[in-house]
Amino acid sequence: MKKILFLLFLFNIQCDAQTLSLVFNDSTSSFIENVSPHVLEIVYTSPMHGSKFHNNNRCIILRNDFEIDIQTITDNYEFSIIGGLSGAHQFDISLAQDSKTILLHPVVDFYFGETVEVLTSKKENLEVVFDLVFTIKSSHISPIVTDIDGFFKPSVVPDYEIIINNNPSPLNLFFYLHGTPQKPVNIVNNVGQLIFSEFWLYEGWDWKVNQNNHLSYFDTEFMSWLMMDNFHQVVDTISCVNGYMADKHDFMALENGNYLLLAYDHQIIDLSSVVSGGSSNANVEGLIIQELDQEHNLLFEWRSWDHFSITDNTHLDLTSNSINLIHGNAIDIDFDNNLLISSRNFDEITKIDRLTGDVIWRWGGSQNQFELINDYPFSQQHSIKSLGDNKYLLFDNGNYSAQYIGAENISRALIYELDTISFSATKVWEFTHPDLLFGTSMGSVQMLPNSNVLINWGNIYLSSEFGAVVTEVDTASNEIVFELRTNSGQYIYRAQKFDWFFDDSIVGCMDDSAYNYNSDYIIQNYSCIYNVFSCVQNDAPLFLPEGWSLFGYTCMNSIDLDLAFEEIRDSVIIVKDNLGSAYLPDWDFNGIGVLDFSDGYQIKLNNSIEGFQFCPIQSLTNDLVDNTDVCSLVDVDLDLNEGWNMIGYYCVEPQNVSDALFQINDEVIIVKDYMGSVYLPEWHFNGIGELIHGFGYQIKLDQSITGLNLCPFFSIQE
Repeated sequence: MKKILFLLFLFNIQCDAQTLSLVFNDSTSSFIENVSPHVLEIVYTSPMHGSKFHNNNRCIILRNDFEIDIQTITDNYEFSIIGGLSGAHQFDISLAQDSKTILLHPVVDFYFGETVEVLTSKKENLEVVFDLVFTIKSSHISPIVTDIDGFFKPSVVPDYEIIINNNPSPLNLFFYLHGTPQKPVNIVNNVGQLIFSEFWLYEGWDWKVNQNNHLSYFDTEFMSWLMMDNFHQVVDTISCVNGYMADKHDFMALENGNYLLLAYDHQIIDLSSVVSGGSSNANVEGLIIQELDQEHNLLFEWRSWDHFSITDNTHLDLTSNSINLIHGNAIDIDFDNNLLISSRNFDEITKIDRLTGDVIWRWGGSQNQFELINDYPFSQQHSIKSLGDNKYLLFDNGNYSAQYIGAENISRALIYELDTISFSATKVWEFTHPDLLFGTSMGSVQMLPNSNVLINWGNIYLSSEFGAVVTEVDTASNEIVFELRTNSGQYIYRAQKFDWFFDDSIVGCMDDSAYNYNSDYIIQNYSCIYNVFSCVQNDAPLFLPEGWSLFGYTCMNSIDLDLAFEEIRDSVIIVKDNLGSAYLPDWDFNGIGVLDFSDGYQIKLNNSIEGFQFCPIQSLTNDLVDNTDVCSLVDVDLDLNEGWNMIGYYCVEPQNVSDALFQINDEVIIVKDYMGSVYLPEWHFNGIGELIHGFGYQIKLDQSITGLNLCPFFSIQE
């Protein structure tokens, strides 16, 4: 019987541009007699066969009709990925958590404009099971978009030129371009092609892939770090605690989930007794280091005030009223798990005990503990990196190098080896640019997996005709193997390379029995919501503050405003609905009529009201009970207009605003609560957090929507 059913299945396979079928070379009868439990039955692929305009950094996804394990796949099938221009690709193969979706991740990006072929064959006889072909788009350019304030954001394509490209590291180059007119974040592949470029108004500083394999970058508006996954989703926002504001110069997201942040700490200090002519009211900058766990709890804090002296800085005018004393610009973890920090204005690298906060050693500057071997002192440095075995890589801006070399200031990339017994620092590698580049500020270095060093020469436009210059150097030969240059007037704070790309796959709930199932999803993320509920009595009193606020009406039955506010009538100055109609109790005027379920309203009170309640309500729990006869499912479909609306949040359980609006996030421009906090999905910013029962919210849409269900499983008593 099973063979007959399978034969019927074979005869009904469709083969067209929308459905990928299996191609069998043997006769049907022969195949059935020899059918293996390991045969693949591919029911969906991404990309689709024959499709075009794909990103060059994408993976290939093959969904099987039934569950299968990765060992069975690799034991029985061969896969190959061949680019028309890039040739055969190496790739990693994995199986998603649904045990059906096979993911092929190419190690190296495809070339723009090429056609890619994916072949799957049986290992036993090399018979081709299927052949998939798709085409890569020609380039990545961001669309023209406009934010809520009407700020015009044009497509940004950084002007750059690849001067040298001689077998560099195959990784992708990440950089945030500063300078007029825009500041876009960019990714360039190893052949110099721009594969990602977007302009984010306040975000992008120190754009890089962090140690937890997520993108991190700084938000200068909210002074916090954002973490983005390879699905282009912001997954965390990290700020300093203890009243400090995070600084943009460096940030580490560690593999164990912890975070390391820097902060500047300005204090008013009397320097009249510290230095001759010192100000009695000097604004002096200190440095803070914080380590947070993945729940943003503070684990470690280090303060420069406890370890450094103001007179350690020998360059600045310490009689000034404002002193940028330290200017911490980099942090790293050494081979022994202790911390390294770079203090630019001290010309110093400092090692700090990660357990005690004690200073282990100070290298460079006025408090230098190391004898320099075959070198002169570095100055105004950036980007300290531990290479292990007491070897360290840094970028020497060289702002004070002229006095040592008898020529103009020059910048260098350096590797030192430190002897912490005899306290000597030996220069073991150095690179200066053939054009004698001098970066007065900024700059970075990175040791690549192939032992090349990537150098960003920082802010050189003041000292040369160039803009930004990024150079990759073969450390064995000191030959330049890659160099990118931008227009004069532009500069780069840091440039780094990573084996990382955005994944265009669609992730979500793939269970068709769930409320939020979507047939377009191709990777299960276990966010499914199921219709299991019970009816539980739950009073939810409201707090209405003095002055203006927003509330949501959550009773199922409409009610006249005179009756609704009977208990607090003397406190109510005015109530307004979304159309601007008003209720004025002092004037015995009701232009609104009745309050309606799920609508939001503005209210102004002459005093705060605690514990106000329109009606007792029923709540939802996740416990499935047999007797739900006394409950009725509130399946409310909201219709919202283009432009501004006011809604009342009627779910008893709080819900993250992005989750509540997941069906319409593409249409949402902004959501505001009564405190003025905002949710901006386009900017991946959630200043509201959770929607709360009984509160009202203003929402602006770029088009009308119908059928929005904020809480489909909220239930009340009949």
